Amino acid sequence: MTNSEGVPHLIITETAIECSFSRLQVPERPGTGFVLGQLNISCFAANKPGELTLQPRFGADLISGSHRVLGGCPNLNYFRTTVGGESRSIIFDMLSFGGPVLSNRLIAIGDIHGCRIALETLVQAIQPGPTDIIVTLGDYVDRGPDSRGVIDVLIKLGRKTQLVGLLGNHEEMMMAVVQGVETHHAWLRHGGVETLESYNFDGQLDFLPPAHLDFIASLGDYFEYENFFFTHAAYDPDLPLANQPVNLLRWYSLSEGVPAPHQNEKIAVVGHTANRDGEIADYGHVICLDTYCYGGGWLTAMDLRNRTIWQASQDGQLR
Repeated sequence: MTNSEGVPHLIITETAIECSFSRLQVPERPGTGFVLGQLNISCFAANKPGELTLQPRFGADLISGSHRVLGGCPNLNYFRTTVGGESRSIIFDMLSFGGPVLSNRLIAIGDIHGCRIALETLVQAIQPGPTDIIVTLGDYVDRGPDSRGVIDVLIKLGRKTQLVGLLGNHEEMMMAVVQGVETHHAWLRHGGVETLESYNFDGQLDFLPPAHLDFIASLGDYFEYENFFFTHAAYDPDLPLANQPVNLLRWYSLSEGVPAPHQNEKIAVVGHTANRDGEIADYGHVICLDTYCYGGGWLTAMDLRNRTIWQASQDGQLR
């Protein structure tokens, strides 16, 4: 099925995604956040760069977005929508070429906060491939020395692996200033100065390159996969993930109390609350991977399936 301009598009109903080349059953109603499924799209050959613009409709709400295929690497489909007056990202399916995508590793990376060298060191140590899922937990900018470089590294990483990026409270603060929603005072007090310096700020609020704006626009509120779910900060244990309040997802500190296990009985993987001793905080049903890299600790990555851990410092040393 194509639209009037001949662009392939999807029709999303409560139970299925229909398109001209496949049908995908999706669990329950798609909600705010990420829902992974399998969808084989054959309009591009493997290793052939291209762009597929998808125009799905869910209920009465039009959700539009695009997905770029670079170098034949399978990646994640996201769409932008408006929920309760707020712009959100939603992932409905996973693109694959010639068959289902099997994930070898499920790896989460904690708060990066401008520590580009530590991130590059982790990526080099992990050696992510096309079938790995890498979940970054948010707070890519502020406090550390190279926020711009961090986003550049993540954009490149997304071209060779399945990158799922979550929105942190620091990206939220930065974008509120860039979009003129908030004044700059609070953001600058919490590391915004370092971010502006990394972009060679000249006094104009359009300092973010288009590719960086696109990256930030693709960031979601949560990700749920297998026996795990991922948020930047925390969650309400009694609410479905699609109904979580933003202040808990992005702003709640575990120092105020660790939430009870979520009703879905899955393990939560979060960041945001800095563990200043550089150690992972593992509460059994909650794992916190913010290990205070910008303050002299470590940037941490964990393979959730086998609990392999990688840690790197700001100066590029592996632990």
